[in-house]
Amino acid sequence: MKKIKFYIALFVFAFTGFSSCEDVELDDFSNGQADFSTYVALGNSLTAGFGDGTLYRSGQENSYPALLAESMSFVGGSSDFNQPLTPNDVGGLTLAGNPLPGFDTRLMLQEGAGGALGIVNTPTASSTEVTNSVAGSGPFQNLGVPGAKSFHLLGPDYGNIAGLAAMPATANPYYVRFTQPGQSLLDAAMAQNPTFFTLWIGNNDVLTYAAAGGDADAITPPAQFQNFFGALLQGMTANGADGVVGNVPDILDLPYFTVVPTNPIPLDDATANALNAGYATYNAGLDQIVMVNPLLAPEVAQRKINFSAGQNFPVFIDDELTDLTGFGLPSIRQAKPGEVITLPASSLFAGGAGTQSPLSGTFVLSINELDEISTAINSYNQIIDATAASFGVTVADMNSYFSSISNTGITYSGADYSTTFVTGGLFSLDGIHPTQKGYAVVANQFIDVINSSYGANLPTIDINKYPGVDLP
Repeated sequence: MKKIKFYIALFVFAFTGFSSCEDVELDDFSNGQADFSTYVALGNSLTAGFGDGTLYRSGQENSYPALLAESMSFVGGSSDFNQPLTPNDVGGLTLAGNPLPGFDTRLMLQEGAGGALGIVNTPTASSTEVTNSVAGSGPFQNLGVPGAKSFHLLGPDYGNIAGLAAMPATANPYYVRFTQPGQSLLDAAMAQNPTFFTLWIGNNDVLTYAAAGGDADAITPPAQFQNFFGALLQGMTANGADGVVGNVPDILDLPYFTVVPTNPIPLDDATANALNAGYATYNAGLDQIVMVNPLLAPEVAQRKINFSAGQNFPVFIDDELTDLTGFGLPSIRQAKPGEVITLPASSLFAGGAGTQSPLSGTFVLSINELDEISTAINSYNQIIDATAASFGVTVADMNSYFSSISNTGITYSGADYSTTFVTGGLFSLDGIHPTQKGYAVVANQFIDVINSSYGANLPTIDINKYPGVDLP
């Protein structure tokens, strides 16, 4: 058990992001029953330090595993925590010099006409070239890969550059940058013979489905997730390593799914009347369908379009109801209270989406889709609890923790933080990933679990020292 001298701690804490040491005594810091000499973190974007829609250098430097490793260094952990760092804070990826579609530069706030703030991509071109491998600088203790699902951590070809050309892609460009040929992420972790690990995986197994409005990338079946998660823990604990696994937060609490209401467009009387006049022929066509087939009356009632002054329920394609195109009518309806419209839709309303034209179903989660998402998350977390217990590994209940933050926010050293988009301080501009301040909060949660589970006393992080959203 390693003990830190008081005067050393005071000096170090004064120049790092750790909490105040006013009450620290000689024996305050210890590793307990854990061995932190070789710490490896395995996971996805939440492990990598992803934020503002991309992976960028300062975000990586302040990723939760990097902060956790620094805390561990006070009690016997290595001071050399290696990460596959990007060149700068621009983010984005290029492939053979060309911007890689879907991997844009960092999001930023831009002040527009009348002082209104908008979200745009940083105009500076990306200098993170996928083919410029940094594998020679490894091994890397942070094995977080943005976009990774549970089964991706087991795939030996997930870093094979040839897979980027497949349709759909079978490789991940972030992993292509730093992998050894034919090495899975699990293999890369096990090769380092870790004494302690964190594993946080599973949110992408449902998030990609949710972020696409349920129209793409199916949810990983829980039975398959159980097999994948079991294989990951079997590998990570094979040589006796201790560790903590994070469970899956309720992604529907994230700003990406909470910012836009189902009635986001205010209408005056004249506009509402004009819209209703424009949909009168459509509504009359629905009445004709009922005359031909009375059994469709309940669904026809859901299809009626009626706007009223002061509010608007956006129209969107809904594939779950009966296809009416055979009757010469579009399959559209208005969103219902309780359904979810995702953050990217907010940029479309000014162009008439939701009123003059349907809002695509890729931006909307129906009640049935929301139920599928919640069911999957609950199943994953039951699997994580049971599997972790079978391998003697501790669980950090990130689901409950994020839910608490969503409901009440947190106060730290006199500063209040919440999940409120932009101004809350904890979530970045993509509405899904934490800010660097948010990752400090995550690191402290892992530290609390490690301290309580392994009898350790790791120093916590001063979250006030880390940035939230950069304002213009």
